[in-house]
Amino acid sequence: MYKLTLALIALIVLCVPATAQGNAASYWLDIGDKFARIESHNESLQAYDRAIEQDPGLGTAWVKRGDELQNLGNNEESLEAYDRAIELEPRSGAIWKNKGDALLSLCRYNESIRAYGRAIELDPMLASAWNNMGNALLSMGKYPESLTAYSKALELDPELSMAWNNRGNALQGSGQYNESLKAYDRALELDPRLAAAWNNKGNALLSLGRYDEAIEAYDRAIKIDRRMIAAQINKGSALNRLGRHSESCEAYDDALELCKKHAGTSKYKDGCKDAGNKKCPSTWIIEGQTLERQSEYTEALEAYEKAIEFDSKNALAWCCKGNLLFLMARYEDAVKSYDKALEINPRYITAWKSKGNALLSLGRYNESLEAFDTAIELCPEDASAWIEKGQALERMGKYDESLGAYGRAIALNPSYGSDPRYTDDLKDPIAWLIKGSDLKSQKKYNDALVAYNRAVELDPMNPGAWIQKGRTLESLERYNESLKAYDKAVQLDSSNPGIWMVKGKAFLDQENYNDSIEACNRAIMLDPKGLGAWIMKGRVFEDQGKYKESLEAYNKAIQLDPKDPGGWIMKGRSFSSQGNYNESMKAFDRAIELAPKDPGAWIMKGQAFEEMGNYSAALNAYDRAGKLAPKDPSPWILRGRLLEGQDNYNESIKAYEKAIELDPKDASIWVLKAGALESCERYDESLEAYEKAIELDPIEKRSWTGKGNVLKALGRDAEAKDALTRSGLSED
Repeated sequence: MYKLTLALIALIVLCVPATAQGNAASYWLDIGDKFARIESHNESLQAYDRAIEQDPGLGTAWVKRGDELQNLGNNEESLEAYDRAIELEPRSGAIWKNKGDALLSLCRYNESIRAYGRAIELDPMLASAWNNMGNALLSMGKYPESLTAYSKALELDPELSMAWNNRGNALQGSGQYNESLKAYDRALELDPRLAAAWNNKGNALLSLGRYDEAIEAYDRAIKIDRRMIAAQINKGSALNRLGRHSESCEAYDDALELCKKHAGTSKYKDGCKDAGNKKCPSTWIIEGQTLERQSEYTEALEAYEKAIEFDSKNALAWCCKGNLLFLMARYEDAVKSYDKALEINPRYITAWKSKGNALLSLGRYNESLEAFDTAIELCPEDASAWIEKGQALERMGKYDESLGAYGRAIALNPSYGSDPRYTDDLKDPIAWLIKGSDLKSQKKYNDALVAYNRAVELDPMNPGAWIQKGRTLESLERYNESLKAYDKAVQLDSSNPGIWMVKGKAFLDQENYNDSIEACNRAIMLDPKGLGAWIMKGRVFEDQGKYKESLEAYNKAIQLDPKDPGGWIMKGRSFSSQGNYNESMKAFDRAIELAPKDPGAWIMKGQAFEEMGNYSAALNAYDRAGKLAPKDPSPWILRGRLLEGQDNYNESIKAYEKAIELDPKDASIWVLKAGALESCERYDESLEAYEKAIELDPIEKRSWTGKGNVLKALGRDAEAKDALTRSGLSED
């Protein structure tokens, strides 16, 4: 009834002869304004047209005509209206700003920036022009420039909620997810019903792997604006990440229904005013996403190509096309699409990660690793990038490094290690590998072994799972079983030099030098240019006291890559083992020259100084290492040991405490602290430290031995006997 009444009113008013209304253009402007306020855009447009008929030189009427045409999605016509208004009022900053808006809607970004620039020149206090210029720059992937524009807008109007929202988008685009959340929260503090900010906040949370929180944000956006298709699609993506596939399908279906219902209208809420306009790339991107969800890949690909046809500089369209090609197993073509996206926006983190996965599928491991490293460089807090890097390293046979990458992911997002999805019913072997990595980092070796056994059970053909199982068995001192696990990995992928190196390291740890050398030789045969195998071979010879052979191996590594510091560091270590400190210092200095930010050479140099009895120089070297690696406890441990060896127990205890602060879950550091406390007869504190070490690692024999000795010193003989028995010793 309400809509019918409006239609009748419009018909009556617009059909009344102009003479009856006094022929006044201002009258028609007033009528148009009334219709505009109730969003009757067609009727208001007709009224503004009547005003222009009465007075073609009325600039205000042309501006309002342009506004209504924009609301109706007719941006080309709105641009013509603004141009006519500018002819009449060339010094109006507001009209130039509106022209910029029309150009922005047409994805004519450079022209829109020029229009906003003219608006600001005429009216430097126009915050909305700065804000919308930021939007144009953001659309071009120029994040630093867009942030500058948003900052200027907020300087002029600190309570402009949309500028805070847009600032969050720029921060998110540049990988600063946590900072973007602060901007969205400020926008929502100013306007709790700003649906776009809720949706964008959800996207930032999604990128951080905080899926449940992301879904809450999307739900808030949808509650405020049920027509927001982007929020529905994003919610589906978050649900899918959580393995809630049926709910994910429902969200995608809701988005599809909205597409069908509002296609071709201005109510199509996808973040682009022209959604439904077939010349708007966003329309084609959403159509492609819905078709892709229905497994209609050919049609979806055509939709993405249509988006690119209308805006060849749309990085999102290229990335979506790449994702679909990846899904279709057209990996080479996918890489080309990702490269186009990255050519447009070199800081597009999602495109870097997607490119990495495509390269991984092509077996181009080094290139894949470079892509993941670039994504991590752009956003070090992106846990998913660390997971994907871990998978790439695993495929390359670099299992220790992959474990480190998984551990970094868990540190950034503990849900990877404690997510409720990690149940006995979980069917994803990668999830069990991540879970095992988390447990192993906590020294929970038996629990980690259960996780790795589950990974092997689900995917018995994955050599990486067998390697991780072997590593865990080594930690449990079950060496024969660990070697069987490595043998299984070799059986599955005997041409992978990384697996032979892992096996060689296991033999080295057990002082089985002949088998270790044989494993190194197999790795070298498979990859003669691999530095790692030559360096390990040198290490095996060095541990046997065969220094000539060790130097030959290290020199071979240096010959293969003279600029890699690893070979120089190990060569310096070999000279130190022989007491040839002049040559060792030359090698360490060369390593430092090649990699001045690498703490490893400083640590080795410090140990050489310590062996020479130059303790002050050693402490200085450890201090340099500590400054280069402020989160690494190793320099503090070495400092503590050196000071303890000089009977400087108080300072050594301080060093161990600093190391514990950096890594409170490392039982071995607690043992060192306990030993220093024991040496200065602070038995109660020492006992407390030993008990903490036992809590962290119950099978560490040194902890039980130390505890037994301290209890004996305290006169608690029965408890001491029990502790020494647990250590494998007994009282004399």
